[in-house]
Amino acid sequence: MQKIFTLLLFLVYSVSQAQIVSTFDTDADGWTAAYTDGTAATFEYLATGGNPGGHLSAAPPTSGGSVNQSMNWYWVAPAKFLGKHDFSYGQHLKFDLKQSVDGTNNIASDIILRAGSQTIHLRFPEKPGTDWTSYSIPLDITADWRSNSAGGNVAYEHQIRAVLANITSIQIRCKWINVAGYSSQLDNVTFEQTVLETAPAITSFTPATAPTGATVTINGTNFGASVSANRVFFGNKEATVTTANTTQLQVTVPEAAIFAPVRALNTTTGLSAQSSIFFQPQFNNPDEIDGQITSSTFGLNVVVPYGSEVRASVMGDIDGDGWLDVATLETGYTF
Repeated sequence: MQKIFTLLLFLVYSVSQAQIVSTFDTDADGWTAAYTDGTAATFEYLATGGNPGGHLSAAPPTSGGSVNQSMNWYWVAPAKFLGKHDFSYGQHLKFDLKQSVDGTNNIASDIILRAGSQTIHLRFPEKPGTDWTSYSIPLDITADWRSNSAGGNVAYEHQIRAVLANITSIQIRCKWINVAGYSSQLDNVTFEQTVLETAPAITSFTPATAPTGATVTINGTNFGASVSANRVFFGNKEATVTTANTTQLQVTVPEAAIFAPVRALNTTTGLSAQSSIFFQPQFNNPDEIDGQITSSTFGLNVVVPYGSEVRASVMGDIDGDGWLDVATLETGYTF
């Protein structure tokens, strides 16, 4: 029977956008086994018997000297698991382990994460059994991480973050007992990451001036992949998106578009971009010339009745229809 241990104090739902993974489906994927001083242990890649598929099996020495009898033997992660993982705080390190014999030694660290001379250590509450045991270790203060040694002080958030910011070594223990013929196995290592999404960028749009109802093509990068994954604004007026892919949008100029930058919002990532140049709206009165304002642009005068004394007046789009409204304050404070 497979056992599953998840070290959690609180249940938190989050989405990991990327993972570094070794499933050992075809080979050892760069993993090795070694003593803490670098002395190599015998290990092999096995194509079957994993959880499922391929896995690694190590046979650390169990006799022949104090080093060989020590429990400080570890699986050592390859380079792809190392480096900057600033945004992995709150994510998980996952893997499957098993032993040929139920070893329970609890002196040594079961996981060591190293950033140069700074280390954080963790001991499992229960060691792996003779069947596959799955571990999911939080990369935050909800796990019992210790500073600089297995018995060190509890690691604070800033210490965990400091190690994650520049991981130079990941070691997962592979020996818990001294007994002839002993071996331990590793499978399905996953290092979760949170990856910052890339914001959209608008490189150009054409035409740069157009009337209401015209089609404007916006070129750039990291737009939403579908029409529904994009919103486009001309100033504060939203346009209708008619076609979309990640590098180009086509939109219809909305009524009451103003002289302002064009803004594109990728609704999948929540990130937006704004053009470096302004869109110039044109008027589409049939008597106009090339969208310019002429005397024919204006309708008949509208006379706003008011009393003998106007104390103040303001204009603004009060009802949100895209047209200016006029409000006046007269003698006696009549509004």
